[in-house]
Amino acid sequence: MRIGLGFRIIFLTSSIVLLTSATLIFLAYNRAYNDLQSSIARRLEGIANTTALQINGDNHEIIAPNKKLNLKGSPSDENRDQSIQTHLAALSPADQTQYKHFIKIRNFLAQVHRVNKLNTDIYTLRPEDSTMSFIVMAGGGQYIGHTHQFTPQTRDVLKTGKSTTSKIYYDQNGAWLSAFAPVRNSQGKVVAVLEVDEKLKTFQNELAMQLFWPAIIAVLVLVLALLLSVLFSKRLVARLAYLRDVTEKISLGQMDHPIQIRSNDEIGDLAQALERMRESLKMAMQMLEDEDEG
Repeated sequence: MRIGLGFRIIFLTSSIVLLTSATLIFLAYNRAYNDLQSSIARRLEGIANTTALQINGDNHEIIAPNKKLNLKGSPSDENRDQSIQTHLAALSPADQTQYKHFIKIRNFLAQVHRVNKLNTDIYTLRPEDSTMSFIVMAGGGQYIGHTHQFTPQTRDVLKTGKSTTSKIYYDQNGAWLSAFAPVRNSQGKVVAVLEVDEKLKTFQNELAMQLFWPAIIAVLVLVLALLLSVLFSKRLVARLAYLRDVTEKISLGQMDHPIQIRSNDEIGDLAQALERMRESLKMAMQMLEDEDEG
């Protein structure tokens, strides 16, 4: 199967442009991904640090990871005060003390949750033997008293006393990013970890928006390159076909058709060489004819 020169030129040009465009889009994607991830991580880490600093670690230590402390419903409910009093009446004096600290911290976390427009829970975790326990939570979750496995981030916060963030991770519910900050008692000891999670509902949309124009430009460049390569290859192939036809006529002894390609490139050089050859052959044939007639 013969593959024409024009097709090979178009294929080669398109492949180069496509490969270049794909590389540029890939680099733009990585940069946009990292920039967006860093931006969200800095925001969450700032929220976590600011919030953790305002939590009284001594009061937090008093709270037991007890499910019955978790009063259902939002602290902003209209019947909140009545619900709290009813709940307190059912608790022992020791539990009442715990609950007062619990509700104060939870109200504060709820305010942070509302002001920062977080779309998932904000909560504290405390190490308990080989696992961690949910102590205080705001945002609608009902996991107080449940256990939570250690993660590299929570271990790092407990060990170093410094805040940290996770990378973007995915599960069946979408993309997530988390920030972690230490909660300290009056002696400066890290007694808990505050975790702020963000469900990145619009992460892919924001990423797509950042890549929209680079992708459009890449497509336009590819289309333009295809058009230019088609025009160039058609012109090149047409000139080569013309030279082929002229050469065939010369080979058949037809010397009266001058080659009419005038261009300052290799095709022009070839045309001039063929024209000189045609003129030389024509003169030689004329001389032979004159000798025969003589």
